[in-house]
Amino acid sequence: MKYVLAILLTIVVTCSLAGEVPNIVSKISSEALQKGLVLLNVIMQEDGGAEAYMVTKEQVSNIPEWDGKSNPPLEVAKALEIARAKVLKEAPGKKDLLSSVAFHLIYADGMKKRWYYKIDFQKYSPVERGYNPDNRTVYVLMSGTVVKPKLYNK
Repeated sequence: MKYVLAILLTIVVTCSLAGEVPNIVSKISSEALQKGLVLLNVIMQEDGGAEAYMVTKEQVSNIPEWDGKSNPPLEVAKALEIARAKVLKEAPGKKDLLSSVAFHLIYADGMKKRWYYKIDFQKYSPVERGYNPDNRTVYVLMSGTVVKPKLYNK
C-alpha cells in the first residue's frame, strides 16, 4: 500500500507543479487501488485525456529480480528490439529515432528489485521541436512484456 501511495504522490506532485491535479489522475489512481493493479505511469494528453500504464501484481512477480549492479535480466538490446517492433506495428514505415532509455524501479507491496524499461522514440523532423503526437513511449518489463496503455477520455 505504501508503495502505490508513493507513486500517486509522485504523480500528484508532478501535476501540481504544472497546475491543478486533473480529476482524471485521481480516477486512475483509485481504479488501480481498487483493482489491485500497480500503476507505473500516467501521461496526460493535450485534450485532457490520459494514458495509464498499469500491470497486475502477478506480472510484477514474474519479473526477474535485479539488483541494479549486474547486467539486467533483459538486455538493453533485446528491450530495444521489443520496443521498436511495437512502434513499427503501430506506425509501419515511420522513421523514429531513439531518444532515451531509462530503468525504472517498480514499487509494489512485498516485491523488491523489479524493474522496467521506459523507452522513448521521437519522430524525425529537422524542423519540429518539443511535443509531437507521433512521439512514442514504450514500457517494457524486464520479463520482456510490453505494457499496453489504458486510454482515458477527459
